[in-house]
Amino acid sequence: MAIIDSDGHVFETRNFWRDHAPAKDHDKLLSIVDDENGYAWLAIGDQRTNVFAWWGEPGDWTSGKIARQTSRQVAGTKADRNYDDMPRDHWDVEARLAHIRAWGIDQAIEFPQWTFLAKSVFESDVEAVHANFAAWNPRGRVEFDAGSRTIGRPPSRRNSTQTTSTP
Repeated sequence: MAIIDSDGHVFETRNFWRDHAPAKDHDKLLSIVDDENGYAWLAIGDQRTNVFAWWGEPGDWTSGKIARQTSRQVAGTKADRNYDDMPRDHWDVEARLAHIRAWGIDQAIEFPQWTFLAKSVFESDVEAVHANFAAWNPRGRVEFDAGSRTIGRPPSRRNSTQTTSTP
C-alpha cells in the first residue's frame, strides 16, 4: 500500500512572489517583512498586513510552541527565531523531496503556505489574487515521487505560454 501525504505545505521565501512574477505585478504581490521585534508578517509590497507569518516544526501545534510564539509577539517580546532561520526543507522543493523519501512517503502533494491567504488578504482585488497565484503556479502543486524524480510538476513558467488557473 502506498503512503500518500495529501496536505503538505511549502513555505514561500520572503520575496518568492516578486522572484516569480512579472515586474508589472510587483505592486500587487505579497512579501514577508519583519516588525521591530523580528516577527515575520505578510505584506503587500512593504506594507504589513495583519497576517502573522509564523513557521514551525512538526509537533509545534500540539506542543503549544506556535501559541507561545504568538503570545510572545502579542506581548511585544523579541522574536526567539527569525523567518530566515527556517529549515531548508520547509521552503526548498529538493530538500523536501529528500525528507519525503526518508520518511517513507511514496507521494506527496505540497501546497503553498501563504499564497493560499492571498484571497483573504486582497479581499475583492481579483487581479492581485491572480498575480500571487500565478507566481506560485506552475512551481507549486508539486507532487513528489519516492524515486529519484518529481512527478506531476508542470513545466517552468518561462517555458510555458499556458496560464494555470488558481487552485
